[in-house]
Amino acid sequence: MVRRGQRLRLSWGMQSLGLEREKEKKALKTPLCQSLLPLFFHCHDENRLVAQASQETLLCVAEFLKRRNLERLLKRQKLCKFSECLLAEDRSRAAEHLRRALPYLQSPQESLRAAAIRFMGMAAQHLRGKKEELRLMCSGE
Repeated sequence: MVRRGQRLRLSWGMQSLGLEREKEKKALKTPLCQSLLPLFFHCHDENRLVAQASQETLLCVAEFLKRRNLERLLKRQKLCKFSECLLAEDRSRAAEHLRRALPYLQSPQESLRAAAIRFMGMAAQHLRGKKEELRLMCSGE
């Protein structure tokens, strides 16, 4: 029979495990948010297996981050709307997203370059009238 003290210790242990998991989840949030755009670009990879794996991973990341709009689009296979939704959900990060898209312009794969160009066009529209953000983005700060 489990005594009251043992139950309390067990309960406290389970709660501390829950807190540790919450800390781990919070620690993962930033890198996972930063992975959304690269995963999106790789959904356009010429290698079908890479594209499929990227799309599956992107869905898992969207689910983990509880980005329901992104999840819905991915489940409906509407990648063309994904970048619009990503930018609309977090307008303050448009310059950051634009900066992350730049290396994809150098990709040897035309499909990745095309996806980056389309995304950059949308991101630039979100930055209209925000000269300071554009200046910081261009200077790499």
